Amino acid sequence: MAIISKQFEKWVDKRMLVGREISLNSKRVYVLPTKAGLAFILLLLIILLVGINYQNNLAYGLCFLLSAVMFLTIIHTCRNLSGIKLINAGAEPVFAGDLANFRMRLEVTKGATRQAIAVIWNDSRKKQEDNHLQLIDIDKLAGAEILLAKLAKKRGVFSPGKVHLETQFPLGLFVTWVQINLLFKVVVYPKPIEGVISTLGHAGKEEEGLHAHGKGVDDFQGLRTYQPGDSMRLVNWKSFSKGQGLFVRDFSALAGKEPWLDFDQVDGSVEHRLSVLCFWVLKLEQEQQPYGVRLPGFELAPSIGDKHKLAALYALAMHGVTQ
Repeated sequence: MAIISKQFEKWVDKRMLVGREISLNSKRVYVLPTKAGLAFILLLLIILLVGINYQNNLAYGLCFLLSAVMFLTIIHTCRNLSGIKLINAGAEPVFAGDLANFRMRLEVTKGATRQAIAVIWNDSRKKQEDNHLQLIDIDKLAGAEILLAKLAKKRGVFSPGKVHLETQFPLGLFVTWVQINLLFKVVVYPKPIEGVISTLGHAGKEEEGLHAHGKGVDDFQGLRTYQPGDSMRLVNWKSFSKGQGLFVRDFSALAGKEPWLDFDQVDGSVEHRLSVLCFWVLKLEQEQQPYGVRLPGFELAPSIGDKHKLAALYALAMHGVTQ
């Protein structure tokens, strides 16, 4: 039985639809009876045998009527899943150990509103993790958009795999299903871990631009006039409420050049080093402190801002990763 199941999966994989946009039609979906459907078919056979054995026209009529209902159910179940366009709507980068949310848009290209479409990751379906299953209706005009969540365990580029869609609408006697690959991918940053970079905040390193004015990188120096781009978290609202103007709290900046987050200045394994560097990228961004990043074979000049932060995090995520 296991061999037959594996061969069937290989056959399905060969016919699987792949792309960032996929349109389903009746030739690309599969239909099978459910447990209720098998019981219904068995009932039809029993009624037919009774009609043949007793030459009962009423049994014949009932059998033919129920057979017509069965075939109409097959047609409607197939139509409920065909005529749908599936679109990869992207995913936002996450940190290792967090859930990545993949957006999938569903649109009706032909026919009426689709009802009771079940969507789940294929591997979750195999493990019978029903808590991951989503049951949705797809409006004929507005369509629908869902988030498919999956745990991103490692940094780098994460591909969650195949998506399984099925429907048993309207009577639950048959299930129409399909497996697709929308080429979902997401960048996974290292998990931030607080740690020490040997040159950060230590005296005697002015040539590296890492010597702070005070006792540490976070030492309070006083107030200065607010400038566009300053974090609102640092605004001194007390002085503003007194009508003294808009000021921000100023913390010690590093003397000389901006600090470098250097891979070689962190102890531990490669993954631990990248996690520590990730922590400092987020910390220095929060403190509005310009910084640079040095990795083997890569250097990002000192700067600050969202664009710089994303470039730094992307470099950490992709370090040593073959695409």
